[in-house]
Amino acid sequence: MTFQRFIIALVFLFRAAISPAQPLSPMPGAFADLPLGVRPAGMGGAYTALSNDGNAVFYNPAATAFVSFASLTATATRLFNMVPATYLGVHYPAKNTSWLAGVQQIGDDLMRETTLAVAVAVRAQHIFPASFRRIPFFDRMALSLTLRARLASFGNDPSGGENRITGNGSGYAMDLGYFVHLNRLRLGATLHDLIGHFQWRSSGRGSYVQNMPRRLSLGIAYAEPSLRFSLDMYPSLYRDLPDRVAVGLETNLVTWLVLRAGVTQNVGGLSENKFVTLGFGVYRLKLKTMYLAIQGGYRTGDIASTYQFSIDLFWPNRR
Repeated sequence: MTFQRFIIALVFLFRAAISPAQPLSPMPGAFADLPLGVRPAGMGGAYTALSNDGNAVFYNPAATAFVSFASLTATATRLFNMVPATYLGVHYPAKNTSWLAGVQQIGDDLMRETTLAVAVAVRAQHIFPASFRRIPFFDRMALSLTLRARLASFGNDPSGGENRITGNGSGYAMDLGYFVHLNRLRLGATLHDLIGHFQWRSSGRGSYVQNMPRRLSLGIAYAEPSLRFSLDMYPSLYRDLPDRVAVGLETNLVTWLVLRAGVTQNVGGLSENKFVTLGFGVYRLKLKTMYLAIQGGYRTGDIASTYQFSIDLFWPNRR
């Protein structure tokens, strides 16, 4: 099977996966969807159509297919002022593709979750035959494929006593992404966990499977040199989950200083589950042939608010 036919087959899988006839979700308690990247988190998580850096691997890698600079981001935080969390992501543009990788870890000995991800993004014109170029804006489209490995452990805290329940888990997942830019308007979509599997092994319950529910994110963004606005919609693919929406705004006060704000909440359902976020970025700090950025963010929470900090590196003009 050629690579082109493989991509076309993935498109059909994408359409089948989002059909409305979905059963109740097997919603797990682990691997919660937490925006750890400081820039996307500062915009309320509305990043599907703006993903253009090392944060993109968990949002929409397809958007990096038109990015000419390489980047690396490292984030540290304590979620709800209690749970340690770290994230490391990198994006590297090659000649006809963009490559991304990321690792995200949340928790401690009591409960720890680790996700490893690799992704590739390709412009549509590089994988489809010439006949597809009749499609409007075809030369501005890109697709991405993400593979993720998930690892978890629990009950390793000695304070739990000799009779504590311990265990671990492992699994995998695959995501598909789509992106198109129309001058300053950008559209993106990501289907998370199109294919996925996760198996727990517990000292109390034995071995059992608890798969991740599929998630769909649809994004639209408007980008100018000094102003970016983004809107993400997360339509529920299951009857027992509400729809969710995120709105973000980012503006340059000066060339090197960026301020951000965002809101995320459910639409319908029993709870709004609303979060308000704020953030900043100090860019263009020269470091030999690289540029350094220092970023911070703040997110409100029902339990406790969360502060985030990251260091980003950029290598311009790689293509």
